[in-house]
Amino acid sequence: GKGKGLIGALNYLASEGVNGVYFVTNNIGGDARDVWPFVSHDTLDRYDVSKLAQWDIVFQHAENLGVALQFVTQETENETMLDEGATGKQRSLYYRELVARFSYHNAIVWNLGEENGHTPWNDDPFQTDQQRKDMAAWFASNDPYGHPVVIHTLPDVTLKGPILNPLLGNKNLNGVSHQTSTKSMVHDDMVHWRNASDSAGHSWMLSMDEIGPWHTGSQSDAADPAHDTLRKEVMWGSFIAGAFGVEWYFGWRGDQHDLNAEDFRSRQNLWRQTKSCVDFFQEFDLLLEDMRPADYLVSENAWCLANPKSTYIVYLPNGGTTTLDLSAAEKPIFEVYWTNPITGKREKATTNVTGGEKITLRAPSTDHDWVATIL
Repeated sequence: GKGKGLIGALNYLASEGVNGVYFVTNNIGGDARDVWPFVSHDTLDRYDVSKLAQWDIVFQHAENLGVALQFVTQETENETMLDEGATGKQRSLYYRELVARFSYHNAIVWNLGEENGHTPWNDDPFQTDQQRKDMAAWFASNDPYGHPVVIHTLPDVTLKGPILNPLLGNKNLNGVSHQTSTKSMVHDDMVHWRNASDSAGHSWMLSMDEIGPWHTGSQSDAADPAHDTLRKEVMWGSFIAGAFGVEWYFGWRGDQHDLNAEDFRSRQNLWRQTKSCVDFFQEFDLLLEDMRPADYLVSENAWCLANPKSTYIVYLPNGGTTTLDLSAAEKPIFEVYWTNPITGKREKATTNVTGGEKITLRAPSTDHDWVATIL
């Protein structure tokens, strides 16, 4: 009967439409200090195969539920624990165990490490640029299924550049999972790295994986019932920037926080708004690979994700009106649909709009955010 709670938690999350989880596979010396694949926390070259088999029961169950798996392989505090940060015998063995036992699963992501790189708030040793490149190269050479490889960032925008800029254009790194300390910065931050990776000739897949500040994160429904800021600034701010996903970090304070959460129902309102966002993109069946952030097409009170020839998603954080430039459109007439991001309810506008010119979009109300789909 052991493990029922974990299986039940996945059942609940999947029932609410959650389709991805992330987890740390080695947090020795990190925050919770309760997970490692070894026979003990101070024996780094012998693996507990019984424990790993139990992990795989959980991973298989998640896959059966349609829940993607992101393996965060280390924390910032222990990034030099194996081979002093290099990809030598210890780290190669660790990665080999993960790949050999778990890479057969569908929809997994390898994350090279949480908050990777030098942090100004502690004196822990940190990995170098070359060591980051070597980790990515190992997975590119040894994962037979070619699962994407990403790396997690530090929280402040100014701290990301020194770590990420040298990795731009590196074909072995498929993307970045972002931490952002300020909610209002999420959209612009994601757009910056989307454009920077495009310009470098190797477009990164981006996700929003940890929202700050560190002590708050995404609060429980009891503390923040509506989750307006999370929905507007973080979730839709990420997706309209071209992100592939958003994951909800619980913070370090309040009830059911990052280190003690036992009841995922504490964020039920947040899960349901997240499901509305996922359903939006799936129901419209959009060719997202052809769409890019295009805020230049709308006035300042809106964000835009578009294929300027054919498809536009316009997000208005406060409803109201905005202009949209359809000058590059190749269609003469477009239909407009309005979606309520809180409920997911969609309605078709009573009139169509004309391509080849600037138009005005007027949301159904100004009491909350709205999404317009023009296609």
